[in-house]
Amino acid sequence: MNIKTEPIGTTFTADMLRNQCSAVWGGMSYPGKLPGYCVVIGMDLKRCQNNYDMYLLDEFEAIDVRDLVEQAAALELKYAMSLHRCSQWVGDPMHDAGSRFVDALNERNERFEGHVRDRIAPEFILQSSQCLALDNMYAFILARLKQLLQPDRRRLFLKDGKVLHYLNDIDIETVGELKMGDYPAVEALGWLVVEMTDYMGQKPVLNRDIHQDAYRGWKYGQRNRKLIRR
Repeated sequence: MNIKTEPIGTTFTADMLRNQCSAVWGGMSYPGKLPGYCVVIGMDLKRCQNNYDMYLLDEFEAIDVRDLVEQAAALELKYAMSLHRCSQWVGDPMHDAGSRFVDALNERNERFEGHVRDRIAPEFILQSSQCLALDNMYAFILARLKQLLQPDRRRLFLKDGKVLHYLNDIDIETVGELKMGDYPAVEALGWLVVEMTDYMGQKPVLNRDIHQDAYRGWKYGQRNRKLIRR
């Protein structure tokens, strides 16, 4: 079974993913004008022309915030993300309703045996994206997606994903008017590939002198997870 050719939603073993992927990440954006969306991307194990190819492994839409959080946690288990050498979730950890459901999910998955705390599932942690602090977020993430989707040097393979329909629905002349929540699927995918490619060394992070607010917002979202940037 190959991540490059199998349909979206295929179940892979943890060993298959470790043997084929240098990283497996998830992205999530909460419902807005359209349903909320979560997506899982696998990054190829081998570099191609100093970059990695990325493949859409799974996706899910929901109009209910709780359903979206529960499904994202289920996808983390399905893709054994806690066991992978490089894995995390990207989104908006400061979303009021979403953060409450994430906290409730993590509390439910804890159990106590006497005075010893144990977990029946990995803690679900949503890391912040540096894109959230940008004034014109859509212009930035769409430019990055367009670069990765160029037919002659494609690096992002979305197969028959639903997010393709949303990307095609966006009128380029109205990009400057788009706000958070207009296209959650595009947001989740955009945040994910920006953070994933920056982390794996394909693109430099945003200029920190120009985008100090974006960088501070991103750092705050890391919470207690230690990252080693390459």
